[in-house]
Amino acid sequence: MVNNFSGTFVGINPERMAEIEGLLTFKEAEIKVDVGNTISVTIDFITSPGCILLCGDKQDVERDCVTIHSMADLFIIRKCRKQSL
Repeated sequence: MVNNFSGTFVGINPERMAEIEGLLTFKEAEIKVDVGNTISVTIDFITSPGCILLCGDKQDVERDCVTIHSMADLFIIRKCRKQSL
């Protein structure tokens, strides 16, 4: 899983998660961040908010991977506000 925004993790978009769970190659998902915690931009495995296990033929896995990575609204995040001094 890849996250492109920093802020407070509010949850997973249930419609998007249902789409993922309906993919041909979907096996399981693990979310590593708890609701209410800070979530950062993904830069490596350590900052990844979770993982999705896909299993099947190479072309099916690649297609489903592209589908998942195109879901910009998978994570519901309350973005951090900049504070002025």
